[in-house]
Amino acid sequence: MASENGLNALVQQAEQLTADITEASGELPHVHRNLYQIHEAGQRLLEKTAGVRDGKADVKAAILLGSRGFDVPKLSQKLESLNAAKSLEAIEPVWETDIEGFLSNERENTLLAAIEQSRKNTFAEAERSQWLCCEREWEEEKEMILNSLVGTGQELELTRDSEVYRGSPLSMHGRSGLDAVAMAYAREVFVRNEAKLQGLTHSLITTFHQASIAFPNKSVHDCWSLVKALVDIPSLPPAAHTLRSSPSLQLPLLSQARHHLEHRYLEYIRESVHQSLAQAQLGGVPGTFQLVRSFLHLRQASSIPGLEDGCVEGQPVWALAFYCLRCGDRDCALATISRAQSCVEFCGYLREYVQSQDLRLSHSSETRLRLLYKRTVRTSTDPYKRAVYCLVGRCEVADSHPDVCSKTEDYMWFKVNGNRFCAVAHSFALPLSLLHS
Repeated sequence: MASENGLNALVQQAEQLTADITEASGELPHVHRNLYQIHEAGQRLLEKTAGVRDGKADVKAAILLGSRGFDVPKLSQKLESLNAAKSLEAIEPVWETDIEGFLSNERENTLLAAIEQSRKNTFAEAERSQWLCCEREWEEEKEMILNSLVGTGQELELTRDSEVYRGSPLSMHGRSGLDAVAMAYAREVFVRNEAKLQGLTHSLITTFHQASIAFPNKSVHDCWSLVKALVDIPSLPPAAHTLRSSPSLQLPLLSQARHHLEHRYLEYIRESVHQSLAQAQLGGVPGTFQLVRSFLHLRQASSIPGLEDGCVEGQPVWALAFYCLRCGDRDCALATISRAQSCVEFCGYLREYVQSQDLRLSHSSETRLRLLYKRTVRTSTDPYKRAVYCLVGRCEVADSHPDVCSKTEDYMWFKVNGNRFCAVAHSFALPLSLLHS
């Protein structure tokens, strides 16, 4: 009774849907089918779809196997003739008195064990062959890489024995997988090793610095120039290298660092002036003074407000003196200050500073110059004048002078020049921790 009610409700819903469709569009054709006709139409659609799907699968399988060289008809016949029941069915237990069944089971067990063992041996042999092939390929690849690194036209003979390979001296002429920069370094290492074998002294850093001149990256050459300057120090006591705080090691390092920073800045000024010769108005006697004067003309230093004590050849006297000191030409700075009539008092201190071996005034001169700085120069509006006074008299060593030392190299140069070693306190006036801060 319940099923009839469910079918009646389903029929009513179907009739309602039909009425809704008819009201929505009166142009649709009316198809009247009973349940049997609907079932038969569904079966026909299912058979048609299944046939197409199976046919497509067979066609794809035939194309795949045919492209691999298989005979599809013969393969189908062989598959149909196979009977997998004997190999897959479990062996039925037999009674102890059933001799025929016992022998049959033993025979089948022996065959299955032989087949399983053969399968394991086949897989093990295939895996061993695969690893041997991989090792052979790896050895060939390793030999090719080593030959490319050596850069010789002859291939290396790699042996598995523990014999020492003694070949002819390497030649840098031939094929190589290294680029031009790496080949330049490799060539210098080769030359250094040859010199070492012959008992000759050969500086590897010097040769690397010379080789870096031809590199397109100028930063690499600057880096090697810095390294060469720092290691090019006089002979030191045997224990000096083990003590980083030893004055015998730190003082030469500070001197070399100062020379390197001054030389690099002189090259920078020369490049800046030569790039704008028309605007720089370079002329006169060749030397540091004319380069600095042209450099200040490019930077329009004369237009800076607050400059004092006049000009020399159209440029501020204290700016000229500062940049001459920055380039390491202290004699040029002294000659510039001597040409300014308002700097007669400071000229004596600068002459003593230039003529001293350690670039340091005597204790009395340094005290008088500091008093002069505190009395008049500290409040000066000329940043170059304050910087030169602090540099010569080591006044206010903690001041960084940002107006004239705007770059890191300028800051480091000023601090290196202002630092000095006190023999009484056995320490530097400006410790390394203060430089780091």
